[in-house]
Amino acid sequence: MKRKIIRFLNPFMNMPMMGKLILMLVAGILPLLITSIYSYTNTKKILISQTYQSVKNMNMQISSNINKNLETYMQISSIVYTDTNLKSYLTRDYQEDYDFVTAYQYINRLMYSLLVANSSVYNISLYTHNLTIPTDGKFVHHISPDTSTIAWLADPSSYGNILYKGTSVNTKGETVFSLGRALNFNNQNYTYAYLVIDIPEYVLYSQIENESRQKDIYITDENGVIISTKNKELLSAKLEDVLGVQVFSEPDNVLQTATVNNKKVMIVYNDMINGWRTVTIVPLSSILSDAAKSSNQIAMISILCIVISILLLLLISRHFSHRLKVLNRQISMIVDNNFSYQAKITSTDEMGQLSASINIMARRLDEAINEAYKKEILRKRAELHLLQSQINPHFLYNTLAGISSLAFRGDSNEVGKFINHLSQFYKISLNQGKEYISIGEEVKITKHYVALQNMRFKDMFLFHWDVDEAVCENQTLKLMLQPFIENAVNHAIRDDDQPLNVYVRIFRNDQAIFFEVEDDGIGIHEEVLESISRHELSAGYGISNVDSRIKLSYGEEYGVSITSLLGKGTKVTIVIPLHKKL
Repeated sequence: MKRKIIRFLNPFMNMPMMGKLILMLVAGILPLLITSIYSYTNTKKILISQTYQSVKNMNMQISSNINKNLETYMQISSIVYTDTNLKSYLTRDYQEDYDFVTAYQYINRLMYSLLVANSSVYNISLYTHNLTIPTDGKFVHHISPDTSTIAWLADPSSYGNILYKGTSVNTKGETVFSLGRALNFNNQNYTYAYLVIDIPEYVLYSQIENESRQKDIYITDENGVIISTKNKELLSAKLEDVLGVQVFSEPDNVLQTATVNNKKVMIVYNDMINGWRTVTIVPLSSILSDAAKSSNQIAMISILCIVISILLLLLISRHFSHRLKVLNRQISMIVDNNFSYQAKITSTDEMGQLSASINIMARRLDEAINEAYKKEILRKRAELHLLQSQINPHFLYNTLAGISSLAFRGDSNEVGKFINHLSQFYKISLNQGKEYISIGEEVKITKHYVALQNMRFKDMFLFHWDVDEAVCENQTLKLMLQPFIENAVNHAIRDDDQPLNVYVRIFRNDQAIFFEVEDDGIGIHEEVLESISRHELSAGYGISNVDSRIKLSYGEEYGVSITSLLGKGTKVTIVIPLHKKL
């Protein structure tokens, strides 16, 4: 048996080296071809599955974003729907021309405030049967027999519910979609007006614009009519008529393929809360081209590995043992994080080039590690700036609301004082973009904020300050106290007739500086405290924001802690290291 094997191998053993290499290459190509075919088939299935899941997740994210926008518009409709003053003004019988002035003042104030707070809304219209209140051509309109604008809201079975209308072109030539509702608050059998909210179509398209470059994405209503897509000529057309295939015959969790315009495509859709759908059409050719490229790459890698293996077999000998030891020493140095060692190169062949490449790699690794360290520092700074920037818009929104309230009351002196405190607050807090200010300045901007709140809510708060003057020159992150003062002002009041006491203390020990904000308000429920400690978004971002900024700047051992008893009050403690003075 052994002799037979030797006799069988003799031709190969006596073959020239070049012949042996050719035979080895042929032997390597056959399994490579088989592997490539299998890999292509398997990769094709995997890519289609992965693409489907990726598109499905994208659709879900788009639908989620649109749902959030629709919820905002639903909240606007709820505000109008439940406004009893508005109902009173719209149903009142006006005998004199001047009687409706007060009504228009209220309606204009309400509508403009909703439009300002929701910049994506194009217009809000009220349609009423009451002909004694004149139409203003913008917000209030009369219902007449030929009024087709609200015909889609006249279904008695939907009274009081929110309805949606597909795209239409308004008088300015802009494409909008509409949300409507019959106003019959407290009386389902009596509709005193109809509410129509117009929203620009680009609000929907902005959610799909970035994803529409290599695929077709459509937003359709419950009847399959296109509401938004890249090609505006297709708006108001039925999607199934455009594609020439049935789209919604299968559930939204089933992978569908069809032929559209002589091209095989994947169809993926999912439903939204109001019956709308997000539909994505992906050409299979783009997916399979990736599979072909992947298969070719696998084949090329396999061939390269075979060639390298043959070369390595030819190069391994005692002649190269010493040079292999040099290479081993180079690699050992890199493993030991010693990137400064550079081997001396005595030749330019493969081994010499490999040694040179290792030298270059060691230098680049050293540079990359240093660069990564610098980038990590810059990333933390950028993250800190981002957290800092989230505070100002929230505070500014509430402050402008206070100025608006004073302005409506016509108290110009108070408005002047209010704006002065606001300007002083921002003068210090902006601080030329610097992250740190002195504790004394932090106290000043907090007192300006307190002054603003006392002007907004007179005699509702008593602030008690106990600040160690010795720490006023020490540095701190700016806007650390204000979010907690704001939380006390907004959430801690127990009784409108009894002022809330807020105690602000700042002191130090040998290693740290302590900021305490304590109130005698209603306290915080235990589950809410747990949500705050887990930095959950539902608990608000103010506390989490300050805690994250402190930990980014000073380390995990510093930050914010909260204790609270229901009916007794809440105490917030902020700890930062005892930094040197500014």
